[in-house]
Amino acid sequence: MTVSSELDVCHESQLLFRRLLANDLTQQDRQRVLLHVKGCSACAAILVAQKRDRSETAAAPQETDSGFLMKLAWVLIITSGVVIAGFFLWDLAAALWTDQSQPVWLRAALAIFYVGFVVLFIVILRQRLMARKTDKFRKVNQ
Repeated sequence: MTVSSELDVCHESQLLFRRLLANDLTQQDRQRVLLHVKGCSACAAILVAQKRDRSETAAAPQETDSGFLMKLAWVLIITSGVVIAGFFLWDLAAALWTDQSQPVWLRAALAIFYVGFVVLFIVILRQRLMARKTDKFRKVNQ
């Protein structure tokens, strides 16, 4: 193997060290990197240093988790938005439906339109709730 190709292999392996430490490599890439590290003392030293830096960073105190408050805020905002939008749509529908000057076909189309949105919302909500049960990335922290 030439010096140039050895440096290329070292460079490629070093680019994958962070993903290796995060367990984010395919089995093939993981084996390839570990095999290279076994035979290359320079890369082995770099990997050990990155592992030590990673463990020191993980041991540092983290900020308090405000995830609960963030979720609560989003739930409150979305809930109030749905209530306000629902009120305006209800008021518009009531005004158009009771207005006898509007043609019957327009009032019927409005009713079908609203029912369609309600059905669509229910179908999507059901799909998301079913997909949530099997979501393997649900508990992954960012």
